[in-house]
Amino acid sequence: MPVTVDVGGAFATLVDTVFDYFERVDRRFSTYKSDSEISAINRGDVPVKDWSGEMMEVLAIAERTKKETGGYFDVHKA
Repeated sequence: MPVTVDVGGAFATLVDTVFDYFERVDRRFSTYKSDSEISAINRGDVPVKDWSGEMMEVLAIAERTKKETGGYFDVHKA
């Protein structure tokens, strides 16, 4: 998703840090990138023991949300 930020001065380095974070998250969680961690997991290429801590945390939150919404929110649904 395109994002534009226009700041000056001391905030410029902060913006770089934020965009670096966005790029790391996108590389790990993008279902549109065949080399992302989630794509490899979805293909069955990565055993659970090798999933990153971030992935485990996000999937745990998703499971909790599924339970709290009575299944309305389910990351496994198409």
